[in-house]
Amino acid sequence: MLFIILLVALNLSLVTNGLKSSFLLEGDLICSQHKLNYRMNVIEEDNIFDDIIGTTGVVYSSSPHRFNVSAVDDGDGNNFYEIALEIVHNCNTDEKRFRKYFHSIGEYPIIDG
Repeated sequence: MLFIILLVALNLSLVTNGLKSSFLLEGDLICSQHKLNYRMNVIEEDNIFDDIIGTTGVVYSSSPHRFNVSAVDDGDGNNFYEIALEIVHNCNTDEKRFRKYFHSIGEYPIIDG
């Protein structure tokens, strides 16, 4: 069984409300299996400790594996949010039950924060 997990059609929205910024990430997870279990965390990367600013919780998915996750943060200590996704999933072909996939989304300026 072929293992593929990709972020496709990623839509990142940044909304500033007072001193909080909201993020909405949507897309598809590509897996050769019809059934997929995963948990997705939105991470704000920092030099010392990364912050989990949003999560899907555990998702039991059937093809197509679409996702929608939102996150909120209230500042970073510098001028940018460094956003990444951490996905723990079972789209595997070997004996290891779950794997962790980390994907850096990019830097987004902090507005009025």
